[in-house]
Amino acid sequence: MNAGLGGADFYFYGPMPFYIGAPFTLIASEKMAVVLLSWCMCLLSGLAMYRFARTHVGLHGGTLAAILYMVAPYHLILAIMTRNVIGEQAAFVFIPLALAFADQLGKSPRAMIWLALAFAGLAYSHLATTLLFSPLLVIYCLRRGVQAKGARILAEAVCAGILGVLLTAAYVLPALTLDEMIFPSFWDALKPAENFLFSKGGKLSDRVPNFRLILRLAAGALLVITVSIILFLAITGRQRHLRFWGVVAACYILLNFEISAPLWNAVGLFDRIQFPWRSLSIVELGAEMLAAYAIGPFSRRLTVLIGTLVLVTSTGLLTFGVVTYDRVQIMSYSEEVEEFAITKRWGPQEYRPSCIAQSQLKAVNDNILQRSATEDDQAKFAFEFLVGADGQALECDPQTGLIENYDAVKPVGVHRPSVEVWGNTLTLLALAISLAGLIILRIRRT
Repeated sequence: MNAGLGGADFYFYGPMPFYIGAPFTLIASEKMAVVLLSWCMCLLSGLAMYRFARTHVGLHGGTLAAILYMVAPYHLILAIMTRNVIGEQAAFVFIPLALAFADQLGKSPRAMIWLALAFAGLAYSHLATTLLFSPLLVIYCLRRGVQAKGARILAEAVCAGILGVLLTAAYVLPALTLDEMIFPSFWDALKPAENFLFSKGGKLSDRVPNFRLILRLAAGALLVITVSIILFLAITGRQRHLRFWGVVAACYILLNFEISAPLWNAVGLFDRIQFPWRSLSIVELGAEMLAAYAIGPFSRRLTVLIGTLVLVTSTGLLTFGVVTYDRVQIMSYSEEVEEFAITKRWGPQEYRPSCIAQSQLKAVNDNILQRSATEDDQAKFAFEFLVGADGQALECDPQTGLIENYDAVKPVGVHRPSVEVWGNTLTLLALAISLAGLIILRIRRT
């Protein structure tokens, strides 16, 4: 990125999936590596869901829940096949994993540390999903503590929460305090209250052909399935299974409609979630648990039949995705521009060089996208973090955002803001405490 200077712009997307996907670039092209990463995370999410669900619904129910979790409409159609949002795909791994470790609180001291690490993994994957899931995780831990009448469970949950927050400091502190470096119209255009599921608003839909239609079809199917399962459990007299997951699914469904607008507008931090329909990932979690309660424990043959059908379908989709990966655009620009961006290692276009007026940024970005592959200066941007050697100032062209005196000030260094230094320090300290705790508890156990 940036003509070899690295990604000096403030890239706030979660780093976790990029580290998971990096090894795939050793064996495949970068586009194919993204495809392999998506299906790897899909498999890991199924294993994590099985780890959580089997405690509650047994072997067959857990298997069914895992399979449904991997191929549910929002997960498979929207997150993987349509939007290819690898941050949310990684989040699908850590959501059930965090709940699985929450189930172990009060039983094993190590569960507290593993819960903190799972929560940190979620935050490092996708902040918006973390904001959506955190209230559920808190309520889940409180529920466990009240049901077991165990103060130890609550105490361990609080310690896990503190440790988890410290583990995320290296990423979350800059993400929450340096967002002025992001093109502000992204926040203005993508507010939750303007992007409800079936409303006329929503300014992202034009970037992906037929996205609004795909979103509504997938979400509609998910909502119909979820409500049908809830009604089935109620009619068959299994209301006790609805007391938690039915309420969870219903509450997160309501977040997708305008009735929830006062809640979205009440907390400014919720603007970072951008799209209320991201809460469908939690709806799916509740739906799969309800489906496992409805089918899994009561009919082994039916579980095997449904599981086989779903696996065959998903295998076909996997094959289609791998075979046609070269036809899938990662960005919402032309294929030529996309290939050029990959080759030149562009940074994300929504982040502004420091000298460009906000009103001019879109025009500058559009101009950059139209440059030919032979022009080599488009990446030498002047970002806030970049500083010249020996105190030399960077001179920036306000019309293009490029460094005018690039050759004169080389090498260019990157200034690390104090919030980043503090965040790294807190995270390293929390990581050292976590590893030391796991080692000590392991030694004591043996």
